[in-house]
Amino acid sequence: MKICRLQDSSFTHADVLELIKESFQQWQENGLDSVLLRYTPAEFEQNTADAVVLVAIDTESNELIGTTTLVPHRSNHEVGGYHKYLAVKPSCKGKGVASQLLKSCVEVAKSRDYSYILSNTSVHADWSVRWHKKNGFKIIGYFVSTASKYFCYRFRYQLKSPSIWNSALCAHVAFCASYLKTRAMRTQDGGMTGFGNAVLKVFRSLKLV
Repeated sequence: MKICRLQDSSFTHADVLELIKESFQQWQENGLDSVLLRYTPAEFEQNTADAVVLVAIDTESNELIGTTTLVPHRSNHEVGGYHKYLAVKPSCKGKGVASQLLKSCVEVAKSRDYSYILSNTSVHADWSVRWHKKNGFKIIGYFVSTASKYFCYRFRYQLKSPSIWNSALCAHVAFCASYLKTRAMRTQDGGMTGFGNAVLKVFRSLKLV
């Protein structure tokens, strides 16, 4: 297996999107939606225009077996990346392809002097949650995906030290705060709860929003 950037391979954005949709059948089988399943190749190419798209290729068959994308991201005074669109060909899952893609993603992030890598997944995607934890990500947030209509975990992979995010306590506190805020204010489809509407009404009366 070799991993390289999409532009350095013989594959196209359409090939990568086809692999992603094949890989995400597991999500559909578990009753989960993903905005990726509705992308066209042109939309996928546009949404990754400023990103690094990595592909894993079987060197014996020259078959595309995995992909991931690192999108630039800025948080406060730090610069990092968002780890998105991770997908592995179903017949190749469980063979370390995803972990090798993450390793290459980390190398790209370090070469760009990024401080962190963020990633999201549905709270119901148990296999994805386990993979993130196994590969060094810490859960730091909880929010609702209005596009896919499910609650999500936000993960952080810290690249630089020292940092408050190296503290398990800090990550836990940040997660708890976002969890309480999200569950109090939002419904799973992205709408506002009764309490959320009441709070929003007060904020508007005080001209805070």
